[in-house]
Amino acid sequence: MKVKLVILIIWLFACFSISAQTNDSVSYYQRGIDNSLKGDYNQAIADFTQAIRLNPNLAEIYSMRGLIYYQIGDCDRAIADFAQAIRQNVNLVESYYLRGRAYFNKGNFDLAIADFTQAIRIDPNYTDAYYHRGHAYMSKHDCNRAIADFTQTIRQIPNSIEAYNYRGLAYAINGDLVLAIADWEMVLRINPNDATAKKCIATFRQQQLRGR
Repeated sequence: MKVKLVILIIWLFACFSISAQTNDSVSYYQRGIDNSLKGDYNQAIADFTQAIRLNPNLAEIYSMRGLIYYQIGDCDRAIADFAQAIRQNVNLVESYYLRGRAYFNKGNFDLAIADFTQAIRIDPNYTDAYYHRGHAYMSKHDCNRAIADFTQTIRQIPNSIEAYNYRGLAYAINGDLVLAIADWEMVLRINPNDATAKKCIATFRQQQLRGR
């Protein structure tokens, strides 16, 4: 699941405090959003940076700039901005989630799990946090916890092909081929053309036959 840039921009814009100290800060922030929507990320970063210079006390601006850094693959700067946003507002659930994504991309799975977990504490219905925490657990070879998180994702999004595919893989790694194949068959009921599920079913059914 890719970060839904437009949705997050709308969410962050809604969180933006109208009690900003200067109108100039608001203007640069809004221009940064406009440039983000246009895909002009370098100019968006410049706009958010100027907004921060004018008003360094708004967590949402750091979070927005962090999102853009994440989008262009600069995870270190993204993490720094999300951390600053969290220092200013400990309840910014998106900042924990996105910092978790950035940590995951850097291979820091324990820190990613910690951030996804905090996002879930703030919002227990945060589906993407469960899903990506499941990936982080799989990267640590903790398939049982990964299965639990993918299961929670499926509870919230019953037709989540990605969650079924990855839960199937986690079951297969655990040796539960019956459950694994059941998940991939569910994927094919949702999308009969899903290549991943077809390939996995063919591969692991052969493995089942060899094990008899």
